[in-house]
Amino acid sequence: MIYMLPLGAGVSKAKANWAGWGGPDDAFWCCYGTGVESFAKLADGALFEGAPAAEASEAEVAAAAATAEELDVPKTARSVRPGAVLHGAVLGEAVRAPPALWISQFVPSTLSWRAGGVRLVLERELEPRECASVDVTVTLASGLPSEGPPPVGDGWRREGDRLVAHFGLYAYLEPINDWRPSFESTYALLYGPQMLVGLTTKGEHTLRGAPEEVRRWTRVARCADPHGGKATWAKVRLEAPGADRKPVELMALAAVVDETYTAYFRVV
Repeated sequence: MIYMLPLGAGVSKAKANWAGWGGPDDAFWCCYGTGVESFAKLADGALFEGAPAAEASEAEVAAAAATAEELDVPKTARSVRPGAVLHGAVLGEAVRAPPALWISQFVPSTLSWRAGGVRLVLERELEPRECASVDVTVTLASGLPSEGPPPVGDGWRREGDRLVAHFGLYAYLEPINDWRPSFESTYALLYGPQMLVGLTTKGEHTLRGAPEEVRRWTRVARCADPHGGKATWAKVRLEAPGADRKPVELMALAAVVDETYTAYFRVV
């Protein structure tokens, strides 16, 4: 649920309610513009372990044996035992499914996966020069202890088992969910997975450009801190031509703190 998050023109998270922002140490409440209330639960849904396959019942074993006999399959090729795991086949020795792990969110995280016998490290990194892509790296480390407390120190050996997924980033538009004709040219502007907002102070909410050519009239103006450092979404800035053709500075909505911003734009 999203609430108390201003999405108008020339708005501010800090002024979303009477109290403004809380303090870093002694004030935090749910309704001062935090956005999504479930942030603390995101980690619960980042990784999922595959459900084990069901064991074959006595009836399934009997049915598999009968089918094999009808097809005149040699007895040496149709052994199906009670308690085995069937995988859509009724012939041959049933084999238990290997452990499976599903990555549903590219959230940097670490998992000690006992079923798989490895430690999994998930990393996400913006391309540092132009922020035109993002790499998601999955590293598997062996040496997972089966019992007892974790070893002293890190205790893992990296064997070079890495999977790297490369995703290009580009700007695109999403029309506002409003059927009224006055909003037919109103869009949200996104860059990869991030919704962008314009840093405006007077409530301007017009961008100049053909919607189908959004990749041509937007550009990455800054990828990281000018003085160096790692590229992060909080540092990324894009530019797009405003109503007077002057560039409008854009940043990720999730990275906004005290800035005044505009969330939706008329694109003309």
